[in-house]
Amino acid sequence: MRALPPCVPAFVLALALVACGEQAPRGADPLENPMGAGVDGGLLRDVTQWAGAGPTRLRFDDASAASGITAVNHTGRPGTKEFLIEAMGPGPAWLDYDGDGRLDLFLPDGEGLGAYELTEGIEPGTRRLRPMLVRRADAAAPGGDTLWRNRGDGTFEDVTQAAGITGRGWSFGALAFDLEGDGDTDVFVARFGPNQLWRNRGDGSFEEVAEALGVAGPATAWTTCAAAGDLDGDGLLDLYLAHYADPAAEVDKRRRDPNQASLLPPGTPPDKIGGRGCRWQGLTTYCGPVGMDAQADVVLRQREDGTFEDVTTAWGFVPGAAQYGFQVLVVDLTGDGLLDVFVANDSVENFLWVQSRTVEGKPRFRDESDTRGVKLGYTQSPQASMGAAVADADQDGLYDLAATNFSRDYSNIWKAKRVKHTGTVFFRDRGLALIGAATYLDLSWGVGWQDFDNDADLDLFIANGHVYDEVDTVHGLGHYAQLNALFECMAVDELGYREVGAKAVRHPVADADAGALDAGPGLEIEASSRGAAFGDYDDDGRVDVFVGNMNERPSLLHNVSSDAGTWVKLALEQPGPNREGVGARLEVTAGERTQTFPVVRGSSFLGTDDPRVHVGLGTAATCDVEVTWPAPGAARVRYAGLAAGRLHLLRRDGSHEPVSLAASSGR
Repeated sequence: MRALPPCVPAFVLALALVACGEQAPRGADPLENPMGAGVDGGLLRDVTQWAGAGPTRLRFDDASAASGITAVNHTGRPGTKEFLIEAMGPGPAWLDYDGDGRLDLFLPDGEGLGAYELTEGIEPGTRRLRPMLVRRADAAAPGGDTLWRNRGDGTFEDVTQAAGITGRGWSFGALAFDLEGDGDTDVFVARFGPNQLWRNRGDGSFEEVAEALGVAGPATAWTTCAAAGDLDGDGLLDLYLAHYADPAAEVDKRRRDPNQASLLPPGTPPDKIGGRGCRWQGLTTYCGPVGMDAQADVVLRQREDGTFEDVTTAWGFVPGAAQYGFQVLVVDLTGDGLLDVFVANDSVENFLWVQSRTVEGKPRFRDESDTRGVKLGYTQSPQASMGAAVADADQDGLYDLAATNFSRDYSNIWKAKRVKHTGTVFFRDRGLALIGAATYLDLSWGVGWQDFDNDADLDLFIANGHVYDEVDTVHGLGHYAQLNALFECMAVDELGYREVGAKAVRHPVADADAGALDAGPGLEIEASSRGAAFGDYDDDGRVDVFVGNMNERPSLLHNVSSDAGTWVKLALEQPGPNREGVGARLEVTAGERTQTFPVVRGSSFLGTDDPRVHVGLGTAATCDVEVTWPAPGAARVRYAGLAAGRLHLLRRDGSHEPVSLAASSGR
C-alpha cells in the first residue's frame, strides 16, 4: 500500500502510460474511462470480442446473513485510519477442524492502538533501546479471533469458547494445516507481537503451543502471514513467515514529528498520536510502507520432535534488504521437483526464492525474481503486491502467478514459459493486457483462480477495498467500499477474460449487453474487503467465496452458477507427518484436456483455501489423475477412472477411495 511523502515520486501506472502517446477522449470521466488519460489502447486486450457471448453462467448469492456468522472485524479505529497497521487484515481460513467432512471457518480479528502503550525497551538479540508498543494488561478487547462450525445446513455456529480459542491481540493471517500428520487440522495465526499456534487435540478443542514449539517470535515482530511446505524434503512441514514493518518505530516517529500541532511527550497514548503526514493523489493520508522500518521474513524448519529452528540465514534467505511482506506461496515454480517460495512484497520488488541443493543434499535458496521475471510488473516499477495466487491457468503444465495491487495501478498475471533448449522457466507479466483496464481503479487484495462453473477452465476472483476513506470526498479516485471483481474465462490458451458482476454491469465495455454480465447479488456487496478464501462449504460441487471485510461483518458468497459441467474433488493421504501431501502436483485428464494443480497451504491474502482440490471436468463423466508425491521418496502414481461428482481420497500406495457428498449430484 502506498502513501508517499510529498518529496517522493509515486510509481503509478498512469505516469508510465502517458508516455505511450494516445489520449483519452476530451473530458472523459476517470470512472467512465477507468484507465485514465494517456492509455495506449494497443496494450489492452480487445474484450469486445466477447460482447455477444450471451449471459454469464457465473452467479453468486449473498449468504452472509443466512450463514449466521456474526463476527465483526476490529482492525484499528473505524473510519479514517491514522497508521498503516490499522488498514490491514483479515485473512480467513477454511478448515475441517472437527473431522466431520464439512468446511469450518477460522476468522482472525484485529485490535486498535488504544490497547497499547508506547514505551521503550531493550530489543532481544540486538540489545538496543528502541520504541515498543506493549499491550496494556487492562485493555478492553472488542472481539477476538473466532472459530465457526459448519452445521451442514448452510449455517455456522460460533464454537470459539468451546474449542478453547482464547486470548486477545492483533491478528492478521490464518494458516490451517496438519502440523503433525495426525489427521487433525491445526491453525497458525500471524500477529503483531507473538504469533499463536493452535494445536488440534482431536476432540474438538485446541491448545496454544507457539512458544513451546518455537514459532511465537518476538513481541516487536509484525507477521502478516505464513505458508507451509516441506522445504528440505525430510517429510516434515516447515514454515515461511512473512514480516512487514515496525509499527512502534512509525508511531514514535510521528510522536516526534515537529509538524504535529504540539510536541507530544513520551507516554502519549498511541491512539492520540496523529499519523497522517503523507500525500496520495492530493489527499493527506497516513504514511507507508516506503520509509518505514521493514522487518525481515523468517523461515522455520520443523525438527523431528515437532519444534522449530530458524534456518533463514542457513538456507540462504538473505535479501539485499528486508522488504514489506504480504502473501507467501510455497510451490515448485521451476518444475525441478524442489519447492520454491514466491513472496508478494508491498511497494517494493517481490521475492522468488528458487531452491537448489548442495552436494550434501542441503537446501539452498537464491532470489531469482529478477532473472525469472517476477521482481516487477510490466512497467518495471514497484507495485503494491498484496494478494497472490498460483495455478496453471492456461493449461500448459506450468504454474502461473497472479498478484493484486493498489488503486490507479493494475493487477499482475505472470504467465510461465519454458525456454525450449534449456528448460528454464521464466514469467512474463500479462496483467495489464488481460485485466488492466478493469482493475485500474480497484484497490485489490485477496485473489484466486477457481473453476466456478465447472467448465474445465479457471475463472478469477479479486477482493477489493480502499484503505483511505477520504477517497469518497474526491470525484474520480474511486470509493472506500468497493465492489469485488469476477473474471469469467473465455479462452484458456490466451487467458481471455471478460469481467462480469455488478462492477461490469455499471461500466460495461462497448457493445456489451449489461444484463448478460449480471452475476448475482453476491457481486453487489460493497465493502472495504481484504482476504478471500475459496471453498465449497455446502458440498454442492460449486466453489464458494468467503470475504473478510474491514470493521464490519464478513461476506459469504454462495455459488449458484448455472451448471456447465461435472467435477471432482481430490484429497491426498500418505504416511508420515506430511499426511496431506502438501507440495504434491496433480495432473487431471478428462478427454483431451489435462489440468495441473499444486497442493499448497497458504494463498490469496493472508488466508487458507479449501484443502481439497476442486477440478471442473466439463462434460466428462470420469477422469484420470497422476500425482507426483512430494519427498522423501518422490513418486509418480496414476489413478484411473475416477467418477465425477465425488470426493476421491488418493493414497500414496496407489489405492483410492470415493467419498460421497450428500448435497451433490455431480453437476
